[in-house]
Amino acid sequence: NVPLGDTQIVTWNPKNIASDRVSINIIRKVSDNPASYDLVRVVATSTENDGSATWVPSSLDVGANLYIEVGCVVSDSACTASISSSQVSVLDSSQYMNTASAYQSIEAAANK
Repeated sequence: NVPLGDTQIVTWNPKNIASDRVSINIIRKVSDNPASYDLVRVVATSTENDGSATWVPSSLDVGANLYIEVGCVVSDSACTASISSSQVSVLDSSQYMNTASAYQSIEAAANK
């Protein structure tokens, strides 16, 4: 569980993705059999595949059954997206409301 607006560092093993740049998405599991996910929002369309990115949970992310997806950007290298092994829930909290309202700016500055 993470509070709305509490800056999170998303980490992954960059060696598992054969691309110099990756995308970071927040997805919601909507079905188990077969497993199916809906895109909640894009955190980064193209960030360096260095093993970490910044995510600031916004009001769009509030709820349960969320997963973080790290995937390829368009390139000559093919790869398979990696989905976090455990689910995340974003809790509606006013503790970090100022950060939550600036989530796009914070993510854009951090995820280059």
